[in-house]
Amino acid sequence: MLAIGTVLRNRYRILQVLGSGGFGDTYLAEDQDLPGKPHCVVKQLHPKDDNPETFRIAKSLFEREAEYLYRIGNSHPQIPDLYAHFTEGGNFYLVQEFIDGHNLAQELPEGKKLSETETIRLLLDILEVLACVHQHNVIHRDIKLQNLMRRKSDGKIVLIDFGAVKDISVLQTNPQGLTSMTVSIGSPGYMPSEQAQGKPKLSSDVYAVGMIGIQALTGISPVNLPEDVNTGEILWKNLVSVSPAFAAVLDKMTHYHFGQRYRSAVEALEALRAVANQNNAVPTQVMVPPTVVTPELTPPTPQVLVPPTVVTPALTPPTQQGSVPPTVVTPDPLVPTTVPQPKTPLPVGILATMAIAAVASIGTWLVFRGTPVVTTVTTTPTATPTPTPRETFTPTPTDSPTPSPAIRTFKKVQIKALELYIHPSGIYSMQIPKDWKLTDSSQEGIVNQIWLDSSENALVGVQIFADPGNAPQEILSNFVQGVFGSFPDFSAGTPVNHGDGSTSITWEYTTTSEGITGRVRGDTYITKYPNRIVLRTVGVLADQFDSLEPAFTEILQSFDLNPNLTLP
Repeated sequence: MLAIGTVLRNRYRILQVLGSGGFGDTYLAEDQDLPGKPHCVVKQLHPKDDNPETFRIAKSLFEREAEYLYRIGNSHPQIPDLYAHFTEGGNFYLVQEFIDGHNLAQELPEGKKLSETETIRLLLDILEVLACVHQHNVIHRDIKLQNLMRRKSDGKIVLIDFGAVKDISVLQTNPQGLTSMTVSIGSPGYMPSEQAQGKPKLSSDVYAVGMIGIQALTGISPVNLPEDVNTGEILWKNLVSVSPAFAAVLDKMTHYHFGQRYRSAVEALEALRAVANQNNAVPTQVMVPPTVVTPELTPPTPQVLVPPTVVTPALTPPTQQGSVPPTVVTPDPLVPTTVPQPKTPLPVGILATMAIAAVASIGTWLVFRGTPVVTTVTTTPTATPTPTPRETFTPTPTDSPTPSPAIRTFKKVQIKALELYIHPSGIYSMQIPKDWKLTDSSQEGIVNQIWLDSSENALVGVQIFADPGNAPQEILSNFVQGVFGSFPDFSAGTPVNHGDGSTSITWEYTTTSEGITGRVRGDTYITKYPNRIVLRTVGVLADQFDSLEPAFTEILQSFDLNPNLTLP
């Protein structure tokens, strides 16, 4: 622990200890380089393991998290600004804006209850700030009353103490040389099961906010609330009288399984505002998180070209005619320079002619085929009654009915169960339909994996690669156009932004195989992470998409990237 009066970086003089814990220490300091020596907060983080490899990874993690804090601190007035970050004496330091006020634990001690209207207003205040954080695809990971400050100057709530930076304090290297986290970041009662297992989602933060709401209504700390032993759900509605609409929102926020919750604070905020409007509980001043305006993209007309021969791994991304090509800093963009034209109609089962480019920029194209199912429908001949013989009449023979021709259909895809797939490098994991076949076309620095069902009629695909520097919507639009745009009647919807930071495009095209015609439909999602891009695709015949959509949604939402690992 630093002594009072210690000066860091010849600038920040320690005045007092604000807090101390297993992850590090927090101090009130003064900035001696600025007029008036304003107060600031200094956080000292020290790894438990002094292994050089642990320190190297911790330093990389510290730099990344400092970048996050700087970016989101500048994006919202209710998130502390980051003034500086540095290492000194083997420790890591963050210097942040000092928030003069008190935390919400002082407003809501054990036993104190708020009314429904007061609770709704409190959660709206919290979610409005958190929605901004989630729009940057950042997970706070330690939302609790102690990390929500009521600022004295304006009474607004400020979100402090992001949990991600605490990772560097729990890194440890085992005897085999593998570095990992020793504990999960979060606080008991506010931390859902997936976060306790080290796999937090944006919806994990939503869970924590929901638990604050239940705590405010019941006056009971989350760790003391009863749970259903069979489902793990929180049992709280018998403890307080609350409107069905608000109860439904809280139940969805705190659902045991993350896939059943609101995916982000943006979605939860929208749902809660609807309830607030019904209850007249909307605050007089509501800060709306910034909204990304998505322009409507018109897919370029596909060119009939042969995929180019790759000479070097780094290619310049394509541009629309008449535009100035952007400067590319990062190699390996996933934007094809040409669109391949199928030589002949491809015999594909349920998808007819669905193809996906795993690494379009280097000309690797994977075509998956399925098998039509032939169903023969026959008609049982009806016996022709024999007429009564007459001397002057001979009946005309009746022809037997001709059996109906075979009706060719596409096999119906079923997803009966999912199982967790973990990439050999550990860079990502995702739920995949059980018994689907994996085709791995990965290359150095590019993950490219596609799963097909047994009849090769449905698809799940994942591509991960270095961020080429292009706008995510541009990469997504070009990818979808490059992969599917050459097929008949191709169409692509307008890109849609989601609360978890991803953007998706729904695409369709017509396909014919051996006289059978079908309409193929799929969704491709793009998510931008620090220094890398992730694409996820699902597809199947359009008339079966709706029936498989719940399973596809669960698959897509289960994707979990380990940002600490480099691309294999």
